[in-house]
Amino acid sequence: MVKSTSEPLIGKLVICGVGLIGGSFALGLRRAAAVAHVVGIGRRREPLERARALGVIDEIATDWALALTDADLVLLAAPVGQMDTIMAAMAPHLGPHTIVTDAGSTKRDVVAAIHRHLARHLAQVVPAHPIAGAEKSGVEAAFAELYSGRKVVLTPLAQSRPEAVERVRAAWQACGATVVDMTPQEHDRVFAAVSHLPHLLAFGLVDELARRDNASVLFFINQIIVKKKAKDKLPTWFSNENIIYPEKISIEQTSSETTAKYKASLVSGEKLIDCTGGFGIDDYYFSIQFKTVIHCELNEGLSQIVQHNFEVLKASNIECYQGDSTEILEQLNQKFDCIYIDPSRRNEAKGKVFMLAG
Repeated sequence: MVKSTSEPLIGKLVICGVGLIGGSFALGLRRAAAVAHVVGIGRRREPLERARALGVIDEIATDWALALTDADLVLLAAPVGQMDTIMAAMAPHLGPHTIVTDAGSTKRDVVAAIHRHLARHLAQVVPAHPIAGAEKSGVEAAFAELYSGRKVVLTPLAQSRPEAVERVRAAWQACGATVVDMTPQEHDRVFAAVSHLPHLLAFGLVDELARRDNASVLFFINQIIVKKKAKDKLPTWFSNENIIYPEKISIEQTSSETTAKYKASLVSGEKLIDCTGGFGIDDYYFSIQFKTVIHCELNEGLSQIVQHNFEVLKASNIECYQGDSTEILEQLNQKFDCIYIDPSRRNEAKGKVFMLAG
């Protein structure tokens, strides 16, 4: 871990998306005495208030002009699907000395948004992808050690200034991470391939693991079996090589293609909101029947993966929101033709029960 011996590495840090990923970045830098002041900005004030109460951030910014004043580094830790809107909002207020990085799990769409909105600032932009996560999401789950011993991939642009790259590298190293470099194109090729490897390798490990007298091994084997069953349920279009699978995928997160098509055949209209979340198979088929589909997912990492997969599948009428579905409903304050809830996922009931409310 890199510790500061005089002035901190970062004077003012701005985090957009103060959840598990962004919050842990701030806490990791605080632990290393590598940041002086942390500002949070986001769509909703409530999580920012909670982040300030927990000591993750020092200040809440109500707009980008305020947030970016004298900022040294900005971390965009929102879902990839929100990057375009965020960059468009921040671009008019971005000064020449503020470095911008992100934590998106895919780089193609992030880099495209950078070129659309930050074309005058390419030298100070350094995309990145921390390979880390946890069972829970949200700022309450953030902790300083999340990145200790984890990999972070920097994907600098051809135009990125060397000193900007090194500042971002030093920040992640201060959090305890091991930093490696790739081009954005290499990153997406590698991670598209790696995302499938657990399914190929898991059964090769079972024989070796089964010989060990350890209860945790049996649990691990059970997880492999559950993952294999869930993988078998995935619809045919998930053979696309660019689809990303969650690290942990359960049957509760996955509808079969037959079930998803059946649900979609029951309803149609202008707008549907899916309060259940999960892997998004239901919503893909709902999007054929509805003009707009809202996908709500509490888990930050899964939300990013689902957003990426919808983009790969060109399901442009699906909008992804990360957070509690009840809060999202209140925030949107819109009329929906259909609200979809699957109680069997939320309360782990055994029955195949779902509810389509008009």
